[in-house]
Amino acid sequence: MSQERPERAPTPRRSAGAARASRAQGSGAATWPSMAADLLGLVGFAGVVTGAWLVYEPAGLIIAGVLMLGAGIGIARRSPELHESHPTGGDE
Repeated sequence: MSQERPERAPTPRRSAGAARASRAQGSGAATWPSMAADLLGLVGFAGVVTGAWLVYEPAGLIIAGVLMLGAGIGIARRSPELHESHPTGGDE
């Protein structure tokens, strides 16, 4: 008496890099390119504000405020969570 094993569908093979990327996305960890982009953005922000501060001190504060305001608006526009929790209005 032999028991037959049920056939399983073949699973596609993934590279080790793809497996790591899948685990990183699942855990919510940021990827290296996104972290590098954030770091470069912060360094650029600091450079612009410092340069304006060296030219005229109040200008550094004004430039910092304008850049932070712009960054906040840009992040709010791209964030899907904000769009879902604050509908644009209209009849429902």
